[in-house]
Amino acid sequence: MKNTLINSEFLKTLLTSFQDLSLSYIALDQGQADEEQGKYKMMQYPSLLIQIEGEDVREKTHDLNQAQAEITLRLFLDCSLFANTLAPEQHITIVLKRYDLLESVITKGKNCGMKYQGFSEIRRGNSLTEFSIRFLLNGHLGV
Repeated sequence: MKNTLINSEFLKTLLTSFQDLSLSYIALDQGQADEEQGKYKMMQYPSLLIQIEGEDVREKTHDLNQAQAEITLRLFLDCSLFANTLAPEQHITIVLKRYDLLESVITKGKNCGMKYQGFSEIRRGNSLTEFSIRFLLNGHLGV
């Protein structure tokens, strides 16, 4: 029986599950995106950072503990092309592709046993967009 939901086996599975998407960089979040813009070029886009928010034991029984971990997948995209309804169709298609990638990341997260909780879209700088995608992981731990 596991002592924590977040362990190296789970993290390896999570990291490798996104490899077939069109991502240039996949890593555990260690502040790569939070460095001063322009000072460090640690990531290429699109990129995905896996941020472990924490884990709590919810219910304790005599032989099992119910645990819940919070995980945020931070999807970063360079959205330097802007389009409105008067733009050529191919511009609109390119701009909307980011939502297809968002949907693919959500699907992969769910396939890893995590429960999707929603997302936020955050503008960072001139053309950088971050999708902060929230998940919960539930499971049982040994006592």
